[in-house]
Amino acid sequence: MEKNKSIEKLLLGKKVSVISYDSGGAEVLSSFTKHYKAKYFFTVGGPAQKIFENKINNFKNLPLTKNIDNSDIVITGTGLDSDLEYEAIKYCKKNNKKVFSYIDHWINYKKRFIRGNKLLLPNELWVGDNDAKKIAKKNFKKIKIVLVPNPYWIQSINNFKKIKNNVSNTILFVSSNNDRSNNKRINDQVIFTKFLKYLKNKDIKKIIIRRHPSEKNNKFKLKFYKKKFIKYDNNKNLLSSLSSCSKIFGHNSMALVLGKLCGLDTFHININGKLSIPKKFIDHII
Repeated sequence: MEKNKSIEKLLLGKKVSVISYDSGGAEVLSSFTKHYKAKYFFTVGGPAQKIFENKINNFKNLPLTKNIDNSDIVITGTGLDSDLEYEAIKYCKKNNKKVFSYIDHWINYKKRFIRGNKLLLPNELWVGDNDAKKIAKKNFKKIKIVLVPNPYWIQSINNFKKIKNNVSNTILFVSSNNDRSNNKRINDQVIFTKFLKYLKNKDIKKIIIRRHPSEKNNKFKLKFYKKKFIKYDNNKNLLSSLSSCSKIFGHNSMALVLGKLCGLDTFHININGKLSIPKKFIDHII
């Protein structure tokens, strides 16, 4: 995957505001700033803050309006869990500032731009792959949609080649914090229990549990499980976790996508029959 030349030209020499809240978008946009040259300034919140602090040298978090006022261009994430990016788009529209939003997933496209029943779109939508581009075109008929190859994927694949050290009988379980949706049918304990049931009597050396950035440390009560080979993952970098296993399990997690791109065997834990990531990234459905 190469750089988008038109994006390179758009950003070159510009002061660019980056607005981000959710972890998925933060991974993409923080990698984006490494991939495309410009002078970047940041306004982030929630799970995004730790990601930017870890990846951006001399990171400084600025107030939203001050950041936008001093910029030439604004780039936002498209999170569902906060109003930060929506407010950024709203402010840009009001002040005639060009704003571009990066969609880092394949579901809930319109919901990302609706607050109080009002749909508010940026000047352009950027997507990371052809599957996302097709979905975006179906959802948005009157806005320009541009393919900007996912810089987080590019960066991760290159970095993974340097650290790859797979262990054949070690498994990684990744949580997506489904409890945020308040849907009792797909809560994380149900997912985790089905995961453990599937592995019963299988030859497993170690199970590593990676919590979602928005989850508390005591989310999964491991003391209730007798197996001593279950432990929490404390790596800041997902790639380090992927390098220590050969199989990755999760429920509609973006970590499954990255695992597949890095050559791991991927398992989707099916609870409600819905797969929100393209099937090409999933090897097994359990």
